[in-house]
Amino acid sequence: MSSTADGTAPIATSVSFTHDVPARNAAAHQLRLILCHCHRVLELEDVPPLTVKFLWHLTRTGKQTSNTILFFPIIPLIHAIKHSPHMV
Repeated sequence: MSSTADGTAPIATSVSFTHDVPARNAAAHQLRLILCHCHRVLELEDVPPLTVKFLWHLTRTGKQTSNTILFFPIIPLIHAIKHSPHMV
């Protein structure tokens, strides 16, 4: 079981993601870019649900290789989060 970013609360949701290390690194890189661009509109407690939703979307759409993850269009996602952060 994971914890929130500040380590105070457990996250009960888990996502079955690939065991491929380059793909995991690519997903972490993309998520970091999303979080960096959205840092002014997101709260700390928004990070775990966004992480789960992002990984779930990558899994659901079959984007589980390094190349498909790195070419995932994150700019529209960043704009959507900035426009409606409450949707996270």
